[in-house]
Amino acid sequence: MLREISLSNLTSQKTEVIRAIDELNSSNDTENTLNIKLQSTSGSIPEALEVIEKIHTSKVDLATESSGEISPAGLLIAAAGKPKNRKAHFSTIFKLSDNTEEGKKGKSKDPYATCLIETLGGLRARKSELIEIMNTQKFITAIDAKRLKILDDSGLVKNKYQPEKKKSTENEVELAN
Repeated sequence: MLREISLSNLTSQKTEVIRAIDELNSSNDTENTLNIKLQSTSGSIPEALEVIEKIHTSKVDLATESSGEISPAGLLIAAAGKPKNRKAHFSTIFKLSDNTEEGKKGKSKDPYATCLIETLGGLRARKSELIEIMNTQKFITAIDAKRLKILDDSGLVKNKYQPEKKKSTENEVELAN
């Protein structure tokens, strides 16, 4: 069974997401997938963690597709998807903090920064690189998210005019020897 939800505001749509997870979890189908389309998604990190916990303690697989400007809560949900099912449009921007205040040396005073880092690290992200980026940037692109192993597909356009690399055949390998 497949269920799709377009998510723009986690605060107002959290109940809908939880209900969809419960519905899929109680299904007798062997494969149950919730596809969340994150579209300029806002929301809080505690709400995102609640959704992630619900997904990861159920038999439901999560697929995510991100576009627009995504909050840190949306970034967590995007990262929580099943490997090879975490996609973003190449122009997607993921905010690393909702807090606009700056502390010492220009660093964010976001109380959820550590939670964001630890959760993304637990979801396979490259933690040390993420910490370095969070100290210098307020957002990352879909390409950055793929490099950090937060996403699997950053939606880069493939060049249809680039010639294919020729695969060597067994005969060519034997002739070379």
